[in-house]
Amino acid sequence: MNDTAPLSNTPSNIDDLQTWLDYWSHVHVTGIDLGLERVIPVAEQLGVMRPNAKVITVAGTNGKGSTTAVIAQICQAAGYKTALYQSPHLSVFNERVRINGEMVSDETLIDAFSKVEAARLQCALTLSFFEMTTLAALLIFAEADCDVWVLEVGLGGRLDVVNIIDPDMAVITNIAIDHVDWLGDNVEDIGREKAGILRDGITLVYGDKTMPASVQQAIATHQATCYQAGQDFNYREVDTDVWQYSNAAVTMQLPRPTLSLTNTSNALSAVLASPLNIDKSAIEQALQTVK
Repeated sequence: MNDTAPLSNTPSNIDDLQTWLDYWSHVHVTGIDLGLERVIPVAEQLGVMRPNAKVITVAGTNGKGSTTAVIAQICQAAGYKTALYQSPHLSVFNERVRINGEMVSDETLIDAFSKVEAARLQCALTLSFFEMTTLAALLIFAEADCDVWVLEVGLGGRLDVVNIIDPDMAVITNIAIDHVDWLGDNVEDIGREKAGILRDGITLVYGDKTMPASVQQAIATHQATCYQAGQDFNYREVDTDVWQYSNAAVTMQLPRPTLSLTNTSNALSAVLASPLNIDKSAIEQALQTVK
């Protein structure tokens, strides 16, 4: 049997979600295999690489989960049909794939898994668990015709499967030493990998006051617009229930969310700098409900 032939226990649409997850844990030789050359043909076969949606991609060392959650909640409150992809999950896999704040069903996931497996076999390729499940999430978002996709990068940026999608807006929360076996053992190498989510002419929100030279170089190379924390936007605590956000265009007093104000500030900067139509009432509603 070659590596791309269906395994003897290949699940079907009538199998449960855990059966599929167990199966996909054993399809590829390694759990992590950074690179896009195997993923892109399958993504093309599925038709997910050019979504009819605005895409906000979030990379960074810490705070990605909170940042993506706030972005998605604001977009949803503003009336956009919003897709949110995060990883890993805390209790059930479905947490990774949400539309308008609701986890998708087992049946929706299984249907997407079946289509990804068929496309994988047609392309005669093996994919890792993360690659296959990410492709399934992207397919679900495309088939649901979501207006906005908020995508959390799993590992690094440049070679992560999420990076097959060209974002309209990018966020890098911060750069610190992490995953040295995969990304490098210094902030310059790690920053270069995470800045791989940039595209020519897009806007980047950089959520830390310290920026590696490698990220600065990527911004210049792509002629991207960058808004950096501490320089282009700031926040301060007013009291236990209120905080203040400010940038060159606006100053807002807002309800305090349950999440980090640093991550919330980065998320708010992203939606305000995006092409989306976001008003203060949507922001206020979102901050009172996001978790």
